[in-house]
Parts: sequence; structure tokens; C-alpha cells
Amino acid sequence: MRRRALYLLQQQDRTESNLREKLSRSNYPEELVEDAIAYVKSYGYIDDERYAGRFTESMSSSRSRKRVYQDLIKRGIDRELAASAVEENYQGDEREQIRSLLTKKNFDPEHADRKEQQRIYAFLLRRGFSSHDILAVMKMEDTDY
Repeated sequence: MRRRALYLLQQQDRTESNLREKLSRSNYPEELVEDAIAYVKSYGYIDDERYAGRFTESMSSSRSRKRVYQDLIKRGIDRELAASAVEENYQGDEREQIRSLLTKKNFDPEHADRKEQQRIYAFLLRRGFSSHDILAVMKMEDTDY
């Protein structure tokens, strides 16, 4: 069981919750799962605080604070730890990030038709950015979505 836990951690960095779920799905007895979790934690191979910090840093260029926080919760990170990680590790201004994403998508607000505007708007909403910030950056404050 310990080898299985180590193998899973070699494949990708995981949260404690994710590793526990993965091991439990393999129908191992609960006490063996807990032993494996304790083993990898004792060597520092699994650390939710470190995971949350790294995840926040890597996603802060393409997702909003709110979205990064929600993604951490989905991955089994404690709400308090997720909030702390976002507060400490989130980099950048959200409006500047929106501008950067619009540039990457080659969005030109002056030449975009309504369908293109809606597509980009929906894309940015899915990334967790606020409607107010999106419309301000796209210079479409008067547009009704």
C-alpha cells in the first residue's frame, strides 16, 4: 500500500484528500489507506499547504482569485488553507490578466462582432473573472449581458 501511494505521488502532486480517495477506490482496507497517508506525510511527500501555494502561483496568470479558491476546495484543500494560499500566493491584477488573455485570444473589441464578444465574455466568466471587470476591460460597460 505504501508503494502504491508513492507511485501515485510520482505520477503527479496530489492533495491528501485526493490521495486518500484514489487509494480508497482501489478497495484497500481503511486502516491500510490511513497508514499509507501517514507514511507519505511523515516524509513530507504530501503537504496540502505546499500544494495550495504552488497551485495558486501556477493558476494566477489565467484564473481569477475566486476561481483559484474554488478549484482548491474541489481538490480537497481546507477552506481556511485555500483562502490563505490565495491571499499569500496570488499574483497580479485581475484586469491586467483579462487584458493579457484578450491579447492571447487576439480579441479586438473594435472589430469583433456580437457573437465573438459573447464568446470571449463567456470564456472569461468561466475563468472566474467578474462581469464588471470583463466589461470594463473589453470597454463594453454599456453592453447588457
